Amino acid sequence: MDSLEKFVREHTDIAVAVYDQRLNPTDSNLTFRNTFKERSSLSLPDLVSHMVSGEDFLSQMMMIVEVEKARGSCTMAYNTEDDRREFRVELFGHEENGKKRYICSFSDITEFLFVQKVLMHRSDSLERLDRNSPVGVFKAAVGGNILYVNTGLVSMLGYENEHQIFNLEIAATWVEVANRDQLLDTLREHKIVNGFETRWKRKDGSVFWVSLTATGQVDRSGNLIYIEVVALDIDQKKRAEEDLKRLQSQLHDMIDSKTAELKRANDLLLREVAERQKAESIYAVLHAIAEETVRTDSLRSLLEFIHNELSRIIHTPNLYFAFYNRHNETYTFPYSIDKEDGVESFISLESMRGSLTEHVRLTGKPLLVGHDEYNRMVEKGVVRAIGSPSQQWMGVPLRDSQGVWGVLVVQSYEMKNVFSSSDLVLFSGLADSISMAIGRYRAEQNRRRIESLYNTVVDSLVQGVVMCDPMDRILFANRAFSRIVGIPASELEGREFSDLVSPRDAGRTAGVREARSLGECGSYHVSLIRPDGLEIPVNINGIPRFEDGETFIGTIGTLDVIEEAEFLLEEEEPPVSQ
Repeated sequence: MDSLEKFVREHTDIAVAVYDQRLNPTDSNLTFRNTFKERSSLSLPDLVSHMVSGEDFLSQMMMIVEVEKARGSCTMAYNTEDDRREFRVELFGHEENGKKRYICSFSDITEFLFVQKVLMHRSDSLERLDRNSPVGVFKAAVGGNILYVNTGLVSMLGYENEHQIFNLEIAATWVEVANRDQLLDTLREHKIVNGFETRWKRKDGSVFWVSLTATGQVDRSGNLIYIEVVALDIDQKKRAEEDLKRLQSQLHDMIDSKTAELKRANDLLLREVAERQKAESIYAVLHAIAEETVRTDSLRSLLEFIHNELSRIIHTPNLYFAFYNRHNETYTFPYSIDKEDGVESFISLESMRGSLTEHVRLTGKPLLVGHDEYNRMVEKGVVRAIGSPSQQWMGVPLRDSQGVWGVLVVQSYEMKNVFSSSDLVLFSGLADSISMAIGRYRAEQNRRRIESLYNTVVDSLVQGVVMCDPMDRILFANRAFSRIVGIPASELEGREFSDLVSPRDAGRTAGVREARSLGECGSYHVSLIRPDGLEIPVNINGIPRFEDGETFIGTIGTLDVIEEAEFLLEEEEPPVSQ
């Protein structure tokens, strides 16, 4: 298959025929034969004679082929019985092996021409729509010359007619000329731009926002030559967006402000809750310590209880109490929990001189020191290095009305920053309550010892002694009184004294009680009735008891048996209190 035939066969979409020097057909492709059917075997002149102005067009093409040695082309209409087709006809000559041949192609452009007509019609409609549209449309050269504008753009820019716009400089319309350069650069790269927002100026100088949709047209070398742009006035939209942004910014500022206020209020509330919880914990600790001073019989048990309660609100891994005796100038350590140093029960003042404990006792001020500060105090001679060094040491004075009598200390050997300045303030405040608690414990123990001694002395008296409350209920009776009335002392407690008095003396007893409540002292005779019915005449000396010098709290009375009754008592052996 020669090259000419190969060319013919490859053009299957186009009707192609090969003619000899006399323009008679020598070969054709299937498309040619299907298109022209029985006329496909005609010579080229005979074939084109069936086309509109075919002979004239053929003559022109032959001239071009033979004289200009170029390709001749024209458009011809071919009529059949029921159809009319439009063809684009091309003719060129070819010589191979000394033989002249002509190749003629027929391209069916019927549908193309139809579409072209429709588009032209639509173009006219679009042009009318374009001129009457409120949207601005224009075509401009890259250099800036305006080639076309519609009435919508004229109205948008505030001019009277389109001729006024043709003569405008670029700067007369574009607020930022650099934005136009940016638009051109984008069109060179992408050929189309959608939603390009920029600011324009009207004839009166007012500025407004537009959104541009543009396409770029290039020449055969690919250079951008002019642009077609549709401009939409979005000034109200942009102003609404700016107002919305401003409102959103104000709203965000308001929200941030309110959020900050709420956070501050929440932080304050959390601090108040924490402080309240801490205050409640402190109150619970102090209340428990106060109750323990009454319950316990051991100072060490009390101090151990205090240690355990303090650990609920302060870190107390190592804690000791140092009590100072003013009379013999010695320290005692009734309670000490320390993982590094053991403490003797009694230490002389000389051994403690220069210690942090002694420093707190002498200054009477609470102290919190870290390891480095402690070393500086040692270097300055403020204190001496005594005992194992700790990372933090905190001590507070224990004082009473006569001054400082002890020191309470907590310390940490391993961790730093366990205690803070607020812990020192809290620990110092607790120390005052602990001092009072220990003072109350000591006072209670002294009271118990004195009461025990008092009861022993009173119980050994030969006189009857009885103590009553304001309602004359018996609180205490010694052995002698129990022997007189013939009732064990344990059974007398809580009974009314008037129950033991003869009915005939009841009035006298009530009068005496009234006098005692007024602070009067005196003696009187009554008869007491024993369980066996025997009446014992006695002489009672009553002394009223007052609390704080004002409140009447009862009576203490001593009883002497009148001599006749003493004889009767010697006849019987009354039960003795156990």
